[in-house]
Amino acid sequence: MTTKYVNWGEAVVKLTWEYDKVLPPKSLITSVHGFCFKDNGLENPFKEKD
Repeated sequence: MTTKYVNWGEAVVKLTWEYDKVLPPKSLITSVHGFCFKDNGLENPFKEKD
């Protein structure tokens, strides 16, 4: 398991990832999120390039 604490606006949020080789049933998956990290920060992959 991996846990990170991040600043989200004015709050500190705990993010936890649990490793598992088996996914839950599709009916129990309500959303999927992905983030791009670069230089210790979040990067917006949809931002127009300069």
